[in-house]
Amino acid sequence: MAGSSKGFKEFVRKRIVALKRKPQTISLVVLALAFLYYSLNLTKISNTTAKIQSPGMGLCGFVTMLFSILCMVCFLNAFPHRKKVNVPMLILMFLMVGAVALTALLPAYSKWIKRINTSVEVEGNGGMGVIDISGED
Repeated sequence: MAGSSKGFKEFVRKRIVALKRKPQTISLVVLALAFLYYSLNLTKISNTTAKIQSPGMGLCGFVTMLFSILCMVCFLNAFPHRKKVNVPMLILMFLMVGAVALTALLPAYSKWIKRINTSVEVEGNGGMGVIDISGED
């Protein structure tokens, strides 16, 4: 009994040392768990998307899934084993995570975007009379 608890303590100690040497492992595990959770609930998300049928909903779901996969690939390429950090891959990973966060917040900021007045005022149409299109002379 005493040997197994000592072995467990040594196992935990080794894991903590490994995390101190490579703290990015925590981020990778969280990213992988979030991707796994999203992937396993994709059927419910697709059913909801089919019921809502707003324009671009299917595309948003596709982009979220694609960027989630590519984000994990970029993360693994950003931190190669025993090499320096690959900064372009790290930047690309952050951009994709940002795009996924923006896709998730689409319902919140779409209301603000719809409030922006984009109509164009046309000048000079006020003095026009009635136009006869009957074709009679």
